[in-house]
Amino acid sequence: MFEGDFMDEKLILAAPEVSNWLKMQIEETKKRDICDCLNDIEFLRLVLESRLNKLQMKIT
Repeated sequence: MFEGDFMDEKLILAAPEVSNWLKMQIEETKKRDICDCLNDIEFLRLVLESRLNKLQMKIT
């Protein structure tokens, strides 16, 4: 998607294909401790993976 410019926040924030939710989170994280943000992201990833696993179990 962004390849070499992946970490360029301005490009990400301007990209129409990036969700408004993600853009808002990028802006909000500027106000927070980076380590806290990364911990929250890891918890969110675990919650979403668990949710996906439960959905996949229902399908199979």
